[in-house]
Amino acid sequence: MTEFLDDGVVYQQDNQEKRLTGFGTVVLAMGYRAYNPLETALKGKVKELYVIGDAVEARKAIDAIAEGARVGIAV
Repeated sequence: MTEFLDDGVVYQQDNQEKRLTGFGTVVLAMGYRAYNPLETALKGKVKELYVIGDAVEARKAIDAIAEGARVGIAV
């Protein structure tokens, strides 16, 4: 990202300046880490607790889908 506009962004790709416009909101996601306050809050309060996806470790969505499928089959 090289610049934020009122309705989008300017960025560089393949040494060319490009623009994405026509948006009401732009979300900039930089870095990632697991976020799981719910597990601590629920531990010991529910019979079974399964943690999947980015609550375990921030990674690709396909990993969370696979984990969810495995837990769903097990339950």
